[in-house]
Amino acid sequence: MKTLLSLLAALLPAPAVLAAGNVALESKIFVEKTVQDAHGAPRIVLQPPALVVPGEQLVFVLDYSNRGNAPATNFTVTNPLPHDITFTDAADAGAELSVDGGKSWGQLAVLTVPGSDGKRRAARPTDVTHIRWVLKQPVAVGESGRLTFRGTVR
Repeated sequence: MKTLLSLLAALLPAPAVLAAGNVALESKIFVEKTVQDAHGAPRIVLQPPALVVPGEQLVFVLDYSNRGNAPATNFTVTNPLPHDITFTDAADAGAELSVDGGKSWGQLAVLTVPGSDGKRRAARPTDVTHIRWVLKQPVAVGESGRLTFRGTVR
């Protein structure tokens, strides 16, 4: 129960903050649920988390907008992954992952971690510690966008 409470505290949406270049960031977290529509067909909906339990799928949404008076260039968004969440996927092309606390970055298929036998092994989704996006195109004044990724509660 303590883990669930600390996880919920870590998952509460943060207010918008201004980052470098006057880009505001706002994070939101949703629980992904499958419900049946009026015709009995399954439909996926996103709901704010009231309580999360192991195995639930979460969707992390990071909204950004340039509120400054000049384009934001070389803009990077980095999001640490809470320990109680296993990375599932990133909906946005160009997302990079880290399995060493943000020291190195790449796609999961090329990352490695030390194995229990002392040799390096292929990284797994449970090894992911951070996700980031490097926005190569300038974020124009007034421009906004959304980055998303998914994780499963451990």
